[in-house]
Amino acid sequence: MNHTLPLSEVRAEPNRLLIWALRFKVGFTLVAWAVPLLVLPASVLEGFVGFVPDPILWVRLLGWAYLALCVGYLGGLRSAQRGTFPRGVVAMGIVSNGGAAILLTMSRTFGVASQLDGLPAM
Repeated sequence: MNHTLPLSEVRAEPNRLLIWALRFKVGFTLVAWAVPLLVLPASVLEGFVGFVPDPILWVRLLGWAYLALCVGYLGGLRSAQRGTFPRGVVAMGIVSNGGAAILLTMSRTFGVASQLDGLPAM
């Protein structure tokens, strides 16, 4: 008789560091990005970042995308609290944050950022 569990059923002690990181990620993303981009008027957003694209719909769509990331992170948080490592959510975070870091580095390196008000090229 085979008593092995499928990998999806394997449980372990909840990873406290991962749980903390996901809680922080959700809270910070909601407070710093998703909610402000979704609800603040253009004049306030312009004060924070120096410019607002026209139409402001692009900013609202970005806020919605951040909110969608939070939904994914919350799913990962629930899995981590149950002792299951949320591989897909960790991969999502690496792609999201890593991609942003690469794009920002490339924009600074190749001078694209100089085209944006308030962001001088390095």
